[in-house]
Amino acid sequence: MLLALSLLGAATVASVVAYQRTAQRLPPAQERQARLLLEPEPEGPAEEKTLATLSVGDVIVDGDEDWLITGTLHCKEEQDLWRRHRVYSGNEEAWFDVYKDGTWQAAFMRTADDLPAFGSLMSGLTYRGMPFRLKRRGDCRVRREGDAAALAEVVQYTWYEGPGGHRLYVEESAGTRQAFTGARVLEDGLSLMEGRPDDDDELFTG
Repeated sequence: MLLALSLLGAATVASVVAYQRTAQRLPPAQERQARLLLEPEPEGPAEEKTLATLSVGDVIVDGDEDWLITGTLHCKEEQDLWRRHRVYSGNEEAWFDVYKDGTWQAAFMRTADDLPAFGSLMSGLTYRGMPFRLKRRGDCRVRREGDAAALAEVVQYTWYEGPGGHRLYVEESAGTRQAFTGARVLEDGLSLMEGRPDDDDELFTG
């Protein structure tokens, strides 16, 4: 059963990406005809996807890996907004964090189950042999969209930075803690492809 579900998931991601890539290669007349067979033609020209406009249903192409966004956690603290996209490649689940630190940046993140006990937050910590310094901490409101589970509507977060663009992100609420680790990726090295999200919930603005 697990093998069948894995194959089905991989086929779903592959079919979404295949359609999007095929549509990009078709001549304009054939592309329009193909779109009409599947959905009403959108009004106005399609906008190019950016890190800031990624949403549920879109695909992130990183090298040979295609990641489908299946859900998003919208995190907001005062006027600051960042998004934690849950992504699936057909073989692996991960998180794709998008945040603004001067400019829009992104990082692929995986669950960190081996996080050590915290010492002084201001002095940072050592994790997997790398020194991490405290970048930011606070409380944020969280809204869930699609297939992405949140600890609570309000969580405490701690964001650490390490060498080489490595990140460590921790969320805590009511005694429960989740930690994620990963490294920054450059937008120029990614291909961002528009999908057809199932959820039209209003996004945070700010």
